[in-house]
Amino acid sequence: MTAALAPRIAPRAGLAAPTRPAPRRTPGSTTRPLNRRPDISWPTGTRCSGTDGMRAREARQMAVYRRRRGAASVLVGAALAGLVWFFAVVGGNYEASVAPAPTSTSVVHVRAGESLSAVAARVAPELPTQAVINKIVELNHLESSGVRVGQALVTPVY
Repeated sequence: MTAALAPRIAPRAGLAAPTRPAPRRTPGSTTRPLNRRPDISWPTGTRCSGTDGMRAREARQMAVYRRRRGAASVLVGAALAGLVWFFAVVGGNYEASVAPAPTSTSVVHVRAGESLSAVAARVAPELPTQAVINKIVELNHLESSGVRVGQALVTPVY
């Protein structure tokens, strides 16, 4: 028997106690004594692809994502502003394009309980009411939309 496998004699009891052999270390084993440095030493200045590298890469990706999101927000905002501008320019003339030019005018008297919109609906029910109201206000040089019972209004005939 080898000395490592030979039983030891306990000094006091006088009985032989079996001992275990020391564990064998293989190159791939993960256990090592805590007071020793690992056998592999890295050259100075190299970086492992550990958590520091991942954090830096994620930070760069998030910065790119933020820049892209900011650029997309600016583009969407510019597109919406252009759309609003387009409708303001084109939509301002919408009323004139919808209402045809009146062929003549006639005089209409305001009835009890009627407003200017009711008169416009009575005169031209198939046309947009606001377009007819604007034309009545223009023909009669009205300051406001308030009318009195029996008031004579010049209205367009379509």
